[in-house]
Amino acid sequence: MSKNLYIGFGAGIKLLSEDWYIKEMGPHMKKRAFRDFCKAIRVPLIKIGPITYVEMNSFLIALKAITRIGRPDFYVYTNKNDYEDGNTSNLDPTYVAENLEPILCELLVARTLSGGSLTAETKTAARVAAERMARAGIAELPLDAQEEYTRKAREMYAPVVQKAHNILSNEQEEHREETE
Repeated sequence: MSKNLYIGFGAGIKLLSEDWYIKEMGPHMKKRAFRDFCKAIRVPLIKIGPITYVEMNSFLIALKAITRIGRPDFYVYTNKNDYEDGNTSNLDPTYVAENLEPILCELLVARTLSGGSLTAETKTAARVAAERMARAGIAELPLDAQEEYTRKAREMYAPVVQKAHNILSNEQEEHREETE
């Protein structure tokens, strides 16, 4: 087990060692199974030197997303012999993006119900962050950026592509005339 279980980067990013999560999940959980689980819930592993970390807040959001009331069962297997008819689960990142605000609210409620106290400042910060993420359309940002890049590339290179197309068309036409 690694000695450095936790790294904090300010108030927002907290990396916990995968060893910590594995210990919390019990003796049946192995590294390979935990890594497969992180892959299934779309939470990236961060390898720094010999230690692999998981960002705590992303992990919590993903867990809340798969444990919401009304969601289908989520299957995690600790070894390959346990797979039931290939029935494996994966978390859809679009679902998380579309439901981010209610997921964050449910996390806050769960903390309050379990006896944790939330200051007004924390509540406000969480609500504002959820609103910003929802307005930003987190799931659509990469697609929008790619579409914008593609549009600009087409505009920029259209004359070059057209010129190449004309040259190729002329060569094909000349070749066709020669063969006839």
